Amino acid sequence: MAHLEFLQSQIEEVDDCIQDLMSQRETFLATIPGISQILAASITAEIGDITRFDSPEKLTAFTGIDPSVYKSSKFTGIRMTMFKRGSPYLRRALWMASASARRFDPELTAFSSVNLQKENIITRPWEQFAAAC
Repeated sequence: MAHLEFLQSQIEEVDDCIQDLMSQRETFLATIPGISQILAASITAEIGDITRFDSPEKLTAFTGIDPSVYKSSKFTGIRMTMFKRGSPYLRRALWMASASARRFDPELTAFSSVNLQKENIITRPWEQFAAAC
């Protein structure tokens, strides 16, 4: 039990350090409903220097959430999937952010549920994430 309490105190100490570091940076991620300072720090740390990306498309490709369509010769598939390249930690943080935003924002909840039902793609969590974005 003492070991568990020690680990909990370590986690709290690291969380405090993250809070201090994030308060020194100019970031607006934590102002989005559902995104905590810790989640904003995760996203910021995984992306790094955002100015290294020339366009939003390059950042999207880096995160690995850009859609791909199966193509072969004359056949083009109708289902879109994600490439899943890049950082899995960043994809998870973005998925958590979108799930939280859908929970806290009624307009986003309504938008995503209508689109998910219309497209009938509720089967996979990463497709839910892609549809919510």
